[in-house]
Amino acid sequence: MSNRGAMNNKLVVLITIYGIFTFLTIVIFNLIINEKTLIDYLSLFFLLIAEIILFGGFYITKIRKHFYSSIGINTTVVIYFILAATGCIFNDVFGKNIKGFILYHITLIGILAVMNIIILIFTSKIERRENREIEYQNSQDYNKPKRGGF
Repeated sequence: MSNRGAMNNKLVVLITIYGIFTFLTIVIFNLIINEKTLIDYLSLFFLLIAEIILFGGFYITKIRKHFYSSIGINTTVVIYFILAATGCIFNDVFGKNIKGFILYHITLIGILAVMNIIILIFTSKIERRENREIEYQNSQDYNKPKRGGF
């Protein structure tokens, strides 16, 4: 099987899991909450966005083969999902303060975006440095004796 076929299979599996996850979220939302208010619908909306970000982050790490970016992005995305889900589950803390609830989630998304951009910048620098080192080791200059060497 080609690498592209394997990647498509992984994407299909990831989309299937995401679909099941989203379906369960909507079903649980409708079963648990009887009297839905605006903040409940906003909670569902931000929870679905968190799920998109979570599975999107997992997909990005499947595309990027670099070890450090995979660890960093997966970690930040999972932490974001936990904080977003916690904010949605305990939305009573915000009471009727809908603007505060929205600000909380937008701030979380902003922090996640900044952290992932920083991770991608630093890991791409590490990746370039490692590639240069590998190229140098594979070149003819690496095996030549140095000046004064044996």
